[in-house]
Amino acid sequence: MRTVAGAWPTACAFRLYEEDDYNLRVRFTDPEILRSSLAAVILRMKSLHLTAIETFPFLEPPPGRAIADGYQLLNELGTVDDDNTLTPLGRELACLPLDPRVGRVILAARDHQSLREVLIIASALSVQDPRDRPIEAQAQADLAHKKFADERPEFLRWTKIWA
Repeated sequence: MRTVAGAWPTACAFRLYEEDDYNLRVRFTDPEILRSSLAAVILRMKSLHLTAIETFPFLEPPPGRAIADGYQLLNELGTVDDDNTLTPLGRELACLPLDPRVGRVILAARDHQSLREVLIIASALSVQDPRDRPIEAQAQADLAHKKFADERPEFLRWTKIWA
C-alpha cells in the first residue's frame, strides 16, 4: 500500500466496533419506502392524479399493510374520505411540503387564530433541540438557557424561546 506524503492510505479503515460485528451487519438498509409512513406519498400521488399507490411501478413496492396504514392516517386527518378520495382539505394539505400530521395541525391553527404559536411549535419539531449544550461550554449554556426556563409544557417553552 503506497501513500502520498502526509495522506492516509486509501485502503485503510478505522472502525469503532469489532470486525465480527461489522461482518454480521446487513449490507444495505431497507429502502426508505419500506420503513416510512406512506401518508405523504399517497397524499402527493393523489394530488398529482397519479395512478393508485397499489399499482404504481415502484422499484421496491411497499407492503400492503404500510399502504393501509397510510390511508388510515389520511382518513383520520380528514384528507381522504371513506372511499380514499381526496377531500378539499386534502388538496390544501398536499400543497404543504410537510409531514401530513404537522401540516394538518398548521391548517387547524390557521382556522383557530393560533397560527403564530403553532408555526413555532411545528418548526421546533423539525430541528434539533435548541437547548442542547456543548460539553465544553455547559455552564455558559445553562446560564443562557435560564432566561427561557418555564414550568409550562414543552410546547409553550418553545413559543417563549422563539417568540
